Amino acid sequence: MRAMPRVVVLGGGYSGVATAKKLQKELHFNEAYITLLNCHDYHYFTTHPHMNGIGTDSIEHTRVAISELIDEFKIDLITSNVREIRLFDKKVVLQDGILSYD
Repeated sequence: MRAMPRVVVLGGGYSGVATAKKLQKELHFNEAYITLLNCHDYHYFTTHPHMNGIGTDSIEHTRVAISELIDEFKIDLITSNVREIRLFDKKVVLQDGILSYD
């Protein structure tokens, strides 16, 4: 039996969250290990900050917990900072550990 591939998505911005959601939709449960890596546990809506600045919206509407956007049964969210990406070793070095990917 072949081991499940390990996919690491770097960043919880628009593209990172969209990629993770696409993978969770397209792949069946236990078809791949998917990890979304972001320095915060929230997604920041970059189209809203001006509304906070002029007082027409609150900070609560500018960001949302990533756990509300993804299926945590299919995607593992890790909150950490990337220190180095080792392409040839297929490893991501974090401030507090190392992730391997395929």
